[in-house]
Amino acid sequence: MHPGRNDPCPCGSGKKYKRCCELATHVAVNPDVARANAAKVADNALMLRILRFARMRAGTTWLPAAFDLYVGDADDEVGEGELQLAVPWAVFSAEIVEGMTMASAFRDENATPLSRELRELLDAQMNAWLGLWDVRHVERGVGMQVTDLLSGEERFVHEISGSEAIGVRAVILGRVVDVGGVTIFGGIHPNPFEPTEADIVVREVQRLCRVRTRPIAIERLRQSRIELALIHLWRDIAEERRTRPAPRITNSDGDPLLLTTDHFDVLTSDHSALLARIATLTGAEEPEASDSGDGETIVTITKPGNAKMESWDNTIIGRIVIQGRRMRLESNSTRRADDLRASVTEHVGPLVKYRIRDETPQEELMRVASQPREPRSVARANSPEAVAVMREFKERYMLGWLDQEIPALGGLTPREAAKLPRSRKDLELLLRDLENHEGQLPESERFDVNRLWTALGIVDRG
Repeated sequence: MHPGRNDPCPCGSGKKYKRCCELATHVAVNPDVARANAAKVADNALMLRILRFARMRAGTTWLPAAFDLYVGDADDEVGEGELQLAVPWAVFSAEIVEGMTMASAFRDENATPLSRELRELLDAQMNAWLGLWDVRHVERGVGMQVTDLLSGEERFVHEISGSEAIGVRAVILGRVVDVGGVTIFGGIHPNPFEPTEADIVVREVQRLCRVRTRPIAIERLRQSRIELALIHLWRDIAEERRTRPAPRITNSDGDPLLLTTDHFDVLTSDHSALLARIATLTGAEEPEASDSGDGETIVTITKPGNAKMESWDNTIIGRIVIQGRRMRLESNSTRRADDLRASVTEHVGPLVKYRIRDETPQEELMRVASQPREPRSVARANSPEAVAVMREFKERYMLGWLDQEIPALGGLTPREAAKLPRSRKDLELLLRDLENHEGQLPESERFDVNRLWTALGIVDRG
């Protein structure tokens, strides 16, 4: 049986399969992967030769001067992560004199000593351009299908490490290089954008090129003025995103999100009597045993209707979790926590004793969510029943979304916006953003956004 990507490698190295022999497996069954890897090795060798040539020809001031152009601000500097784009741009795009780059000077003076493979790679690098690459499909451990939002060009880029982390509908600022029958990235910015962020850059570049809807010619995109505008716009938005305050998230009642847990001691060994008291709480549902097998009994507390989602029958106020001599109340705002604790004290008081409250603020939730981690195994994290419930909930929500009034669409529903040319592009952006978010979830939890495209009768124009 073929090992899973997170399983121990069969070779006995002790590493995960994806970190060990998976690459060799891909190379063995896919000759394009082997060609792409060889092209990247050759690209590193070529880059070192050009940089040595540049140092001999232009000294040590050439690269810092190119970086000054790249950042566009004397007080700014190129971050370490950006070197993967800034160095190739300096070599292949920055003009040392009008119409000449360091790469073209190197080619003119070193054409004969170069091998045929390096000459082909050099020409391919000089024919590359900086694009905004919309990730349409990802083949983990191999590469990704991308479309340039500016030129309309499509490629399958062989990118083994990048394909591990990138999500569908993320937009990459980068150079693609066509060489030896395959395509590789010849430099990318470390920060991919969501579709709505990338659209800001697309519109501005279209304005600079005096283009409204038609593709921009690759020759225009290679112009230094356009490339620098593209880089500066991307860096400005990345910096603004890095420094903007975290959004204040609210629950469906408009209360600030604050995960709150009230802990109680259970003073009786008669859980049936305790559950009978809890059943008298307004909105208490039938008790359920936890799927985790840890002996927990859970009672969900709801109220009728939902302030944000008119199609929903109720709103979950919180949960009461009982395990042995401990009971906890879980809710997502201070107001809901106070109301639930007051209700429990009134109805269950003699059988429990309040101990302490734990709170997890939004800042901590955002910090934990932003930390890189391995994709979780749904089989371990959720039972099949829980996954099925989540999928059913998401199905109802997503299909109901088609008929909700959306502020980003000027108060129109998606069905209404799909019929109006002036609103359709905003709707397409929302759908692409939705695809990007869904693509970051485990596969069993994703909603197929193609169903929304089809229901709205829209052909995705990328």
